[in-house]
Amino acid sequence: MADQLRAAVRSVRHRRGTAAAIVATLTLGIGANTAIFAFIDAVLLRPLPYPDAGRLVAAYELNRGMKQATQLVAPVRLEEWNSETRAFVALAGSYFENATDTTSGAPER
Repeated sequence: MADQLRAAVRSVRHRRGTAAAIVATLTLGIGANTAIFAFIDAVLLRPLPYPDAGRLVAAYELNRGMKQATQLVAPVRLEEWNSETRAFVALAGSYFENATDTTSGAPER
């Protein structure tokens, strides 16, 4: 085995460009694999930080007249569903909008 190791070291010395290409390929491959696994682990494998996270669902309205069949639920409709349905323990909604205040000196988000 020592002979094979010496031959490998001699080969690397004579073909430095090939050795650098191999090391770069391995580095990129391992780095990409690590990044993909970290993303999948964070998004798919770890449970959500909520109690009974497996019971959470997203509710949308169906609108057959639009190109997109599903659309967001209006707040009034969400309150109706919350008071009239027994299929869910509770319903909640959220809404956000990016706005910039430019009334004072520097704009603020």
